[in-house]
Amino acid sequence: MLALAKEFSPYFAFSMVLVSYTNVIGVYYQAIGRSLPALVLSIARQGLFLIPIIMFLPPLLELKGVYLAQPIADVLTLIATVTLYLYTRNSINNELSIKNLDIAKTKKYTS
Repeated sequence: MLALAKEFSPYFAFSMVLVSYTNVIGVYYQAIGRSLPALVLSIARQGLFLIPIIMFLPPLLELKGVYLAQPIADVLTLIATVTLYLYTRNSINNELSIKNLDIAKTKKYTS
């Protein structure tokens, strides 16, 4: 068992770094009021990717498949996160700049 821990610890350590990025982007979507992308990202890691991987990988790789399922799900979640962010980045930036202009105009006229 200790040999398995030594073998797979680097994969889990690497995947924890990936999880931090996906969590930050998910919270970002929540903060700007985009609930659907936040919801998709929050369920992607455990539900969307891990469940299918945990069903198909262990029959192929046996016990190693169980240990590799979570890091693989984390990599796929990061890919989905980056793809979603790049896809929505321009519309979010435009939306936020319009809101900032509206706020600036309101402050100018109320001062």
